[in-house]
Amino acid sequence: MADDERFSIVFVCGGNTCRSPMAQGILRKSLPMELKSKFRVFSVGVSAFAGGKASPLAIEVAAEDGVNLLRHRTRSADDGVLEGADLILTLSPAYKEMLALTRAPRFGLFALKEFGVAGEPPEDRTIADPVGGSKETYRRCYREIKREIERILPGLCALLEKK
Repeated sequence: MADDERFSIVFVCGGNTCRSPMAQGILRKSLPMELKSKFRVFSVGVSAFAGGKASPLAIEVAAEDGVNLLRHRTRSADDGVLEGADLILTLSPAYKEMLALTRAPRFGLFALKEFGVAGEPPEDRTIADPVGGSKETYRRCYREIKREIERILPGLCALLEKK
């Protein structure tokens, strides 16, 4: 399947060292085997410097769930990956508002906690940044992202049919 035929999803956070790489890794792991080749999953940061590594605690916590972030390298939201995205999911509504000034992707720009929610979105739509927190803070963040990925996965698979 050619790249332009695959469904492209980009997760966005601040520095691209914790939340968005965890979301990227969780989604890649969670996709059914028969659909993995039909999705392209990226992550970027609105204030990221290209080429950095994932946070050591993000790497450790993700590894506890079988998600490998060792090869992750930070990418800036300015590097062009957003332009080709079918769907952009931010880890905070603030990033959604920042990115709303650019072209909207075909299937939309949402805060992760808003995507696929019927009716009013949840009041707390931010997944808190664990930077500077303990390993348990990172675990809570990881679990919250994983719950959201599990919640939206059926909707993502349904969007694939519309591409």
